[in-house]
Amino acid sequence: MNPLRRYSIQKPSFILTTQTPDYLPTRALKVGNPRFATTDDIPHLVDVINRAYVAEAPFVHGPRTSGETVHERMLMPNTWFIVIEANATRGPRQIAGCVCLDCDGHRGHIGLLSVEPDFQGRGLGAKLLRAAESQCQMEMCCPEIELEVVSVRDDLFPFYAKMGYERVGTVPFPIESLLKQPAHLVVMRRSKGRL
Repeated sequence: MNPLRRYSIQKPSFILTTQTPDYLPTRALKVGNPRFATTDDIPHLVDVINRAYVAEAPFVHGPRTSGETVHERMLMPNTWFIVIEANATRGPRQIAGCVCLDCDGHRGHIGLLSVEPDFQGRGLGAKLLRAAESQCQMEMCCPEIELEVVSVRDDLFPFYAKMGYERVGTVPFPIESLLKQPAHLVVMRRSKGRL
């Protein structure tokens, strides 16, 4: 049984708040199981995504996403945000990472894989990626999954290769005016035989 099925996807009315979650401490980490995000999670998703994508600041202008963009994606058919929560020894559990998945029945697409910077390097990205792959396989029976990596993010290619993704091509960066230096997107794919 798909572990994500036990979480119902609710689409409550959207209210964007400016509330910022408390800073996530780096002490001993307790990680929960992946779950589907709801619109109540949007402010936290935006914070985690934008903090995780600070690594792109040297070559991309501005924040990575906004509440409106996350909300729009969340309402799209066959699209899910999957989150993982964590907490330190003391303190409330908070979203420590997320990934966006959409499937069309032929191919899944993974985007916005984000882990809170203080929690990176602890396996949360791999856990989120596997949860997204599982959802894509169980719900939509997609034979392959793709994602894109900005060409200048050389640090990410070994991670995705280790997870079974292969480079299959390139596409232009979607909004070239945001680039501080030349870059494109590298398309990486994991096929059914490797899932």
